[in-house]
Amino acid sequence: MRKILLGLLGLLYLADAILLFYSTTSGPFPSVVPLGTPTAYRNIYVHVPISISTYLAFTLGFLGALAYLTKGQDKFERLAHVSIISGIILGASTLVTGMIWARESWGAAWNWDPRETGILFMWLAFLVYLAIRSSVTDPDVRPKISMAFAVAAYSTIPLSFVIPYVMPSLHPTAPQTSMFLKSGLTKALFSARMAVVNLGVLALIVLAWRKKVEKVRYLAIPLLTASLAVLALQLPANLASSSPSSGEFKAVVMEGNYNGSFHLKVLAGGKVYELIYDGEPPVKPVKVEFQGKEFLTLEKHWVLVKGVVRDSLIEASSLKLINYWGVSINALIYALTVLSLLVMAEREGS
Repeated sequence: MRKILLGLLGLLYLADAILLFYSTTSGPFPSVVPLGTPTAYRNIYVHVPISISTYLAFTLGFLGALAYLTKGQDKFERLAHVSIISGIILGASTLVTGMIWARESWGAAWNWDPRETGILFMWLAFLVYLAIRSSVTDPDVRPKISMAFAVAAYSTIPLSFVIPYVMPSLHPTAPQTSMFLKSGLTKALFSARMAVVNLGVLALIVLAWRKKVEKVRYLAIPLLTASLAVLALQLPANLASSSPSSGEFKAVVMEGNYNGSFHLKVLAGGKVYELIYDGEPPVKPVKVEFQGKEFLTLEKHWVLVKGVVRDSLIEASSLKLINYWGVSINALIYALTVLSLLVMAEREGS
């Protein structure tokens, strides 16, 4: 039975690897964003599922701690402990992936946004749980004190979840996020990623709790392979020179128009250039209407340019979209997070 469960978990992570690769390289992203490059919003397929699984793990920890305090059975204390350790690993990943996304889309890695700050306090509260658990040497007293603190620490979770609804926040609310998730492919990809990430976390917690885990870290190989493939595809373009004298260079689109060909203003190497390109549009649709205004969907994007530079004019022969570098880094962070969870499950469940 254990081999069957581990086999199913392996298939789940294989499906997760495929979804991770596709969503971070080809997943839909918003046409218009307030700040930064729109492709940074592919982080929604990585960061958001991790953050929700953090809430899931800490909620299981809370329920296990509450059950132990009311029934006094060691199995519930064990469930709470495994869940909280999982939540701490996932919480660290939530903070780091969120900071990488925020650096582009909010202008700074840390903004003391209410939810951002609430998640930090939540994570620190459960770190204190580990400190309390390790500081109490009496084996009869340790679980009672640590479980009581775990129940108290859970009060930070509804605070971090609800606070963006009652205070000004950079974080989008659920109704705002649902606007982006209306399209069929976006909704399907996001829902699938949410399902596999949270099912994987739940399965690992249960297997570790029931002591049915040994030598499972190899299950992270598909995810590590997928994330490294994303890095290999995306980082070369991000690391390209921004100097137009290099032949192939990167630039950010500031504004422009399209009438069968592109006439753009781009920033490259600290200088503004006029760019003309009459090839295939690198992003579709070319134009969208938003709040009564027409926007060129190429605006704010980083692009890889090939062409001839004459003073302040670029005649481009090739124009390719550059995916925001933080998406590939966050894909790797997610794969390493799963590896950490698998190592934790081996240690706690063997």
